[in-house]
Amino acid sequence: MKNISYASLFILLISLSAHKSLAEPAALRAGLEVLEYPRHVEQSDQKSVYLATDQFGRSIGKRRVIESLSPWEWNSERNAVARGLLIIEKDGDYAFTTDSFYDRNLLMISGEVVCEFSDGGSKVVTVPLKKGMVEIVSVGYVESRGSALVRWRPPGQRELSAIPSGKLKHVESGSVTSTSSKLRDCVTIVAKDFVTEVYKNGVRIPDRDRKLLLDRFGATAERVSVSVRPGDWLVFHLANNRLRHKGSKYFGVAGHSKNGTLIFVTDPASEDWSVCDEPARVREFIRYRDEGTESRAVVIARPWEEGDKFMRKYADRDWSGQPLWGTSSSTWIKFIVPEKADSKRK
Repeated sequence: MKNISYASLFILLISLSAHKSLAEPAALRAGLEVLEYPRHVEQSDQKSVYLATDQFGRSIGKRRVIESLSPWEWNSERNAVARGLLIIEKDGDYAFTTDSFYDRNLLMISGEVVCEFSDGGSKVVTVPLKKGMVEIVSVGYVESRGSALVRWRPPGQRELSAIPSGKLKHVESGSVTSTSSKLRDCVTIVAKDFVTEVYKNGVRIPDRDRKLLLDRFGATAERVSVSVRPGDWLVFHLANNRLRHKGSKYFGVAGHSKNGTLIFVTDPASEDWSVCDEPARVREFIRYRDEGTESRAVVIARPWEEGDKFMRKYADRDWSGQPLWGTSSSTWIKFIVPEKADSKRK
């Protein structure tokens, strides 16, 4: 398999280093660069989202760096490309596999597609590679829930595993922003009128992990320090005074992963959001992940007009979610983190 020019310069630099070791050139930095791109007009059909990367157009948002491909995440309403270099320590056959929701992703090694778009999430492809560095590119698409998982099996290893972060590098471009300054392990909420309690996996989140960001005539914004993993669930208890402001209400949420990436938002069309409006069922709804999930969240008929503005201010400037609610002024809303990218709850 031929190596493309992006990697060739650094293979040469490495070969010139002392004792031919894998010394890191000054312009080489840890992790892979990620760029995101808006949904293309040809991706209007949710079932036909494949697009060649050269048709993505201009990127939007800031260039950032990720440390891992297992998984890596992006705004679910966009296409995204994670690009950089993979250190190959010895000649041999290397196996790769990649997966996402409906397997809407692809993987390229040295400029060639090794895992094609929607070729099956369990498909494993083996390619021969030489010692040095090769370019690695993981491409994620809209309608894949903003997450993809890449794994490999180097020579001498029996099972597939995550690619070690130390083997992923990128060329320092001078325009990369570190994700370390972004939101970390948190959920940002804008509500009208307010959230009374938040629970994770049936346990109340203590007040010390909740920070009030805004109190605007009774409407609130807050940030909750909480990490969520596949299979976890969050429950929010909301209250609204229907006599105020013509009964307008709002509940928007943005969850950020440990590297600051926006990984989920409120979406009344998603199966991951459900509600409970019956106090008699609340205890089980909170304690058990799948309890009450047949009651889907609904679109708010009269949303608070300033809600989206404050979501963009406190959560993400490119906020693309939609507020939701139950059918009662006092309601409990549950979000379940998908256990794996290709899972769907009925």
